This record gives sequence, structure tokens and C-alpha cells, in this order.
Amino acid sequence: MSLTASKIFIIFRNYIILLLIVTSISIGLTDTFTHPTRLGQQQRLDNYGRYINAGLVETLQRLIR
Repeated sequence: MSLTASKIFIIFRNYIILLLIVTSISIGLTDTFTHPTRLGQQQRLDNYGRYINAGLVETLQRLIR
């Protein structure tokens, strides 16, 4: 299978787009967890975690029965 110039360009473009998305998400998550002016953010994330865990436990209990 030979790769034409357009296929190579598409692969390169998709790689750059994926790289930018992963970088921006990781920077956003790092900022969320370590930014000193967002003290209430950690408590909010903890509350979301408890809510998600409760939903997972309820779903698993329902599936087991």
C-alpha cells in the first residue's frame, strides 16, 4: 500500500489535532487541581466523585440482583 502525499498530510494533520487536544485537556486538568485561587474547586470535584460512586454502586447492585 503506497501512501500518497494527501494521505500523509491527513495523517499528520490528525496527529497535530490530537496532540493539541490532549495538551489542552492536560493543561486544563492541571490548572483545575493545582491552581491556588480555586480552593472550592477540589471540594466540588470530591462531591462529583461521591455522586458518581453512588450511582455506580446502585447500578452494580441492580445488575447483581
